[in-house]
Parts: sequence; C-alpha cells; structure tokens
Amino acid sequence: MTNLVNGATAATADTTRRSACSGCGAYLSRYSDDTRCSVCIRSGFIPGAVWADPEVAAAVAQWNFGVLFRLLRSATGMSQNDLSALTGLSQGAISQIEAGTRRLCHIDRIQAVIERFQRCLSRVRTALVMTLMRLG
Repeated sequence: MTNLVNGATAATADTTRRSACSGCGAYLSRYSDDTRCSVCIRSGFIPGAVWADPEVAAAVAQWNFGVLFRLLRSATGMSQNDLSALTGLSQGAISQIEAGTRRLCHIDRIQAVIERFQRCLSRVRTALVMTLMRLG
C-alpha cells in the first residue's frame, strides 16, 4: 500500500474522509455530495423519522395519498419518478393524486402501495439493526 500525504496509508485516508449514508449507514464515496448512497436513492429508501412525522402519520391515518406523497417527496427530495418507482404507480398518476384530481380508490392499488411502503419500513428496521450491531 503506497503512502499518501503526511504518511497516511490509502486505507486510513479513505475511511477518515468518508461519511455514512443517512439511510442505511453504508460508507459514501468521498466524492459524493449526497447524504444517501445510490442504493438507498434508487430503492426509494425513506428514513424512519419521516414516517414518525405527525403530518405524515395523519395523512396515512386518513388514507390521504395526495398529501402523503407530497410530504414524502418534500422530506426525502424524491422526484415523482422516484416515488413512481417506489409505489408502482405511473408518474402521471402520482402527479394527479398529489394535485387532488385523482384518488387511489381501488383496494388492489392501495394494497400494492402499502405493501411497497412496508418493504421500505422493513429496510429502515434492517438498517437500524445493522447500525446498532456495528455500535454495540
């Protein structure tokens, strides 16, 4: 392993400059300005704190998917396309639901969206357990 400036090795220089993904805790590239890794961004990872927000909880309780989608996108920086990939709905449907011109009313669609959000929550729990294992 070659020495870098000030005698630091490549391995130590690499880990001291890295920050962790806010979603899963994985190390981020030192060249990345994002707070989440590409896997969390692509998979639509929504941090647990977002689900605990009172406004998000109220939207879920009222089955108000338009407000829920807007709040999730606002809190995570997701685009309608990202949310589309997460929920299985088209980007156009997401737009219409957010605008209030369309509602999610078919139980099959609602169930599919809820199942995908549950997978997301499962990833939150898994990331939390992995983080606790690393710390403990």
